Amino acid sequence: MDLLQLISLILGGIGTLTGLTSLIWHILKDKPKLEINSFTYKYEKTKGYDEDIIVVYSTVKLRNKGDKDISLDGIYFTFNGKKFSDSIVRGGLPLHIPKSSSKEFSVQIPLNTSDDDYLSKQKELIFCIWVDTTYGQMNKCKIILEGFYSQNPTGDIRDSII
Repeated sequence: MDLLQLISLILGGIGTLTGLTSLIWHILKDKPKLEINSFTYKYEKTKGYDEDIIVVYSTVKLRNKGDKDISLDGIYFTFNGKKFSDSIVRGGLPLHIPKSSSKEFSVQIPLNTSDDDYLSKQKELIFCIWVDTTYGQMNKCKIILEGFYSQNPTGDIRDSII
């Protein structure tokens, strides 16, 4: 191998590494950034014809901090890891969040009597919202320390950003 071939080989390797680094950087940089700013809940139990009607109402605020629009394909909630997939999103799914904007929406989570009994026996609840988007899944949790049924629950919020 002569000097000219060696120089060509080195320059080709440098160009390949530079191109791959640039591609990876652009893919990571262009990823949409969606965050769950806040969510609140309200527990309501009313008398129905046959049994009690138990619903958790939640308001969720999402912010799209990226340069791409995002569609929400699924939303569900968990209490201490138990999934409640029967959430009813007002306005229906999919939800569309344009780039650099936020959206607030309401969700109703119907509970049956056995779910309500389970929740009432818990000293601490971890109430999480899970959001499926076109780019992945994210969640945010609120730890309710004083019990789910108290009027002024306390807790902290853990957030993940996709």
